[in-house]
Amino acid sequence: MSRAALTELVLLRHAEARPAAPGQSDDARALSAVGMDEARRAGAWLQAHAGVPERVLCSPALRTRQTLAQIMAGAGDWPQPVFEPRIYEATLGTLRQLLQEHAQVGRLWLIGHNPGLQQLSDFMAGRALAHGLPTAGIVLFRSTAVGALDADPA
Repeated sequence: MSRAALTELVLLRHAEARPAAPGQSDDARALSAVGMDEARRAGAWLQAHAGVPERVLCSPALRTRQTLAQIMAGAGDWPQPVFEPRIYEATLGTLRQLLQEHAQVGRLWLIGHNPGLQQLSDFMAGRALAHGLPTAGIVLFRSTAVGALDADPA
């Protein structure tokens, strides 16, 4: 039996990363000590407030993979994450397309980067976040709010 529609969507920005070392690519940046703590706290919040995901889409960048690993460390039975290269440096249009491709999933988590995640959140909410989307920031959409994926941006 397949689901008719996405009912819960979690957008999670990666936790704080260290600056790039000389010659290091941006996607190889690791979490800082602060970032590791942020990711653990985000995981605790998600366990208390969000359902277990049916699918997890994660940028392949090291900092997003480390954020996810910290979140999953205290979790139960989770699906194998999908490391989706299109999330890294994604535009609003790319992220909307990804979500539409996975719209049959009931509970979907997307772990990525700004500015794309904040743009997607602002678009779906119909307004800008008051303080932006900080590192390890979480936006949780339920039920009809995910229907905004079908709308066209203004």
